[in-house]
Amino acid sequence: MMTDAVIVFARLPKEGKVKTRLAKTLGEDFAVRFYKVCAEHTFNECRKAASSQTRIYVFYADEMDKELMKKWMVNDFRLLPQSGKDLGKRMLNAFKDVFDEGVKRAILIGTDIPDISSGIISNALTSLNKNEVVVGPAKDGGYYLIGMKKLYGFLFENIDWGTGKVFAGTLDRIIMNNIDRKIIIELYDIDTEENIDKWLSTKQEDEINPVGDFIKEYFSSSKALK
Repeated sequence: MMTDAVIVFARLPKEGKVKTRLAKTLGEDFAVRFYKVCAEHTFNECRKAASSQTRIYVFYADEMDKELMKKWMVNDFRLLPQSGKDLGKRMLNAFKDVFDEGVKRAILIGTDIPDISSGIISNALTSLNKNEVVVGPAKDGGYYLIGMKKLYGFLFENIDWGTGKVFAGTLDRIIMNNIDRKIIIELYDIDTEENIDKWLSTKQEDEINPVGDFIKEYFSSSKALK
């Protein structure tokens, strides 16, 4: 039986569905292609981190995209729909679904973290050997990863989603409830052109990964890089 779960929240890479703030300044073509590259990088790193006891779940956003998501995904991922009226409810329900299938440790990540790696994913899962909860904070005040060994539903309720208070508010609840936790490395998530500029400014040439390569190649080929 699978004991570990890696949950990935994903959307179909299609105009109007992904990275709308990026699209406003850099165009729909860039936004869609960026999202696709970043998501596929995430899938690849999840696959590298997976052991024989790990199942990778991809929870997709829109039920109408089910068949197209199947064509995009590969057979080693379990594909399920997201359910819930807000992000917190959707994450809560995803954790419920995987725990109901009998897994003992589960982490959830998004698809807009260019520095996500198999090492970070493995470290997050391993940290649950000694801790009840693991969280990976994002530079914008949110978090890009959360994991647990059992369902702590209150971590997903009455949170100001989409603000810079998400990580702090979540951590406060963890501390108030005296839950053993591990806070892992802080990373950038990418929602805006400014996020891209800041992320690229932190990278050395030998640190650029497939996401950074795509950004450079895209703007170089379009002569938009100044």
